[in-house]
Order: sequence, then structure tokens, then C-alpha cells
Amino acid sequence: MLKIKRRSQLISDWFYNAVLGRLKLQTLRMQKAKEERRWN
Repeated sequence: MLKIKRRSQLISDWFYNAVLGRLKLQTLRMQKAKEERRWN
């Protein structure tokens, strides 16, 4: 029982980090695009 719980915790942590990382990348790209528009 404990092993299953620990494994699901790992999966949820990995999923959480993956989603957060993707969102951060998207916001960074948006900021870069805005800056490029501003300069051009």
C-alpha cells in the first residue's frame, strides 16, 4: 500500500512540474514576443 502511494506521489509531482515548466516556457515566449514587437 505504501509503495503504491509513494509512486502516485512521484507521478503527481512529475506531472505538476511538467505542467508548471510548460506554462513558464509559454509566458517567457510571450514576453520575448512582446519585447520584439516593441522594438520593431
